[in-house]
Order: sequence, then structure tokens, then C-alpha cells
Amino acid sequence: MRRLLIPSFALLLLACSATVSTTLADAALDGDGSATHDGSAAHDGDRIEADGDQVEADGNSDGADASGPFVWLIVFNGESNAAGIAPNSSATAAEREPRPAVQILNNYELVFQALDLDQNNNIDNATPWNESHSWEIGLADAVEAERLPNPSYLVKAAASGTRIDQWLPDGGGTWWANMTNKLDTATTLLNTAGLSYRIAVWYSLGLNDALAGTPPLQWKADVESYFAAFRARYGADIRIYMTRFHEYAETPGDGLGHPYNPTIDAIAAEDPLTEVVPTQGASYLDPYVHWDYAGMKVIADRIVTMMLAAP
Repeated sequence: MRRLLIPSFALLLLACSATVSTTLADAALDGDGSATHDGSAAHDGDRIEADGDQVEADGNSDGADASGPFVWLIVFNGESNAAGIAPNSSATAAEREPRPAVQILNNYELVFQALDLDQNNNIDNATPWNESHSWEIGLADAVEAERLPNPSYLVKAAASGTRIDQWLPDGGGTWWANMTNKLDTATTLLNTAGLSYRIAVWYSLGLNDALAGTPPLQWKADVESYFAAFRARYGADIRIYMTRFHEYAETPGDGLGHPYNPTIDAIAAEDPLTEVVPTQGASYLDPYVHWDYAGMKVIADRIVTMMLAAP
């Protein structure tokens, strides 16, 4: 019987210190950052947990920027495509089983657990909770194929319907605080477990700004401000993989496709740590807006390939 995840805020609020318990020692890291996993960990046992509703951290933690063996801490960040509205019902039975190769932060309990579609993959992301997904399946496929260290760690900090101003530290929304609470907790958990890590951001945002009429130059300035604030908190050398939206070849005659695509390219051209993720060929749930199950896997595969090619 599958586990039912129940929020435990009442218990968490009583605690004042972070403790760590983990059965992840069977993940053996190689010197190049790759990893092997002996597969012996039980699904429910693969977890790092913290007692405390919020673990205090400054974000610039000891395990970041590792030069030796490391694990990835991947952040899905942005709006609906980062949160994901691709139906879980499209996934295979095997893809909907717990996948301990990816340890996802449970956004209710603030603990790392084996990725488990339908149970813990889409909590607090302003979508139908645990009924849909974004790039999780593609990420798990890559880790299980040993393209990325096993296990790799995932924080989903995304919200359907949001605009860039709602993510700024001094913006008009609460999503900066929501994101930093999750990521501060995640970095503290990894540090306490003695794991060296690198952070990579898989980023997709702009659909709602375009609909709201945000001028491209204003959107560009706000995105760059957000990226700067993120790196100031979590590490100056963090790479951000930023998706384009629908591209010209998918709709003949529509020029450059989505109006923000040239602006996305300009952001990356001025920032060597931001890379543009092509979206041509990724299929959609609704025309040229949200990627479907297959489209999400295409995008995830491209980002992993870019991560492996990065210096």
C-alpha cells in the first residue's frame, strides 16, 4: 500500500534544532561527480529529515561549490511549466513507483524522500497537488541511467500563474520567501548529512508576464535582478538553465515564436552562467503553452545534456 503523506506542522513547530537521519550511504560517489548505487535502500527508508518547521540557514552553506565528489541539488523554479501540469496519468506504472534515485524535498514535511509521483512530487506549487508533474520523470531517468550522481536531490519551488515581480525579494508576492524557506532547509539538511553538493536551477517563467503585458525590457531587468539575488544567497557560480517558449519552426510564419524568446536569448548572452534551453520539438498539452508528458521528458533530457557539458 502506498504511503499517505500527512502534514506534521504541529510536531515540527515544537522542535528547535535540526537532526539528520539517512540511509543514503549506499550511494558511492566517484571522483568525477558520477555515482553508483547498490539499490539496497528501501523506498520509505531513503530520507533525510529535519525536526523543525524551518531550519535556519544563510544559504551560503559549507557543502556548496564542491571541487571533489558531490551530489546535485536541482531546483525546479518558475511558473506552471516548472511546477508542471502534465498529467501523472500519462506516466507508466514504473514511473509512478517510488524512485529513490531522486530525493525530493517534501514541501509539507520539509524532509527529503524518494521521489514518488502522486504522493510528494507536486506539493505547494499552485497546481492540482500530486496529480501532475514537470521534469521529474526525465530527471529520474537520467539519474538511474548514471548520467547524474545517484542519488540527486530536488527542490520544487514553482507556482503556476506567477509573474517575475512576485518572486523578487522586494516584490509584490511571497514566492521569494516560499522558495528560500525550502532551499535553505534543503542546503542545511545536506550540510548536516555531510554531503557536498552543487546547485543547478531549471527555470521557466514568462508566460504570465507576457499575458499581463509586462514590457520585455522590464521583464529582463526583473529576471536579472532575481538571478542576482538567488546567486548572492546560494552561490555566485550557480548555473541557471532557462527554457525558451514556443519557437518559430513550430508555427510557420510566426517569426521568433513567443515574444520573450529574444529577451531570453539576450539574458543568456550577457550572463555566461545562464544557458538557454531550446524547446523546439517538445510536445504540448495545450497549443504552444504547457508541455505534456513527452515534452517534459524532452526538455529534461536537454537540460541534463547541458549540465554534463558545462565546465
